[in-house]
Amino acid sequence: MLLTSMSEARKNMHEIINQVCYGGDRAIIQTHGKPCVAIISVDDLKVLEHIEKIVELQEIDKGLAESKAGETINHYDLLKELGIEDEVVRNRVHKEG
Repeated sequence: MLLTSMSEARKNMHEIINQVCYGGDRAIIQTHGKPCVAIISVDDLKVLEHIEKIVELQEIDKGLAESKAGETINHYDLLKELGIEDEVVRNRVHKEG
């Protein structure tokens, strides 16, 4: 795996892209000494997207199974569980009590 700074990546982008595309390598570009962005091949991207789809389908299957088993949650509690509760949600929860 290539590890380079942003300034070096600017100077050597053509070489980095060639190493990723044709050499099967991956590149990490750092800014201020911290990893910022990765450059991967299209094939690697396709693998990642496939994995994401599998995970999404597994989550859907899990949710459907929970729903069929009667394990449901109202949307106010879901928002709270996800940490996106806001003033409007709190007011509605208290009104519906």
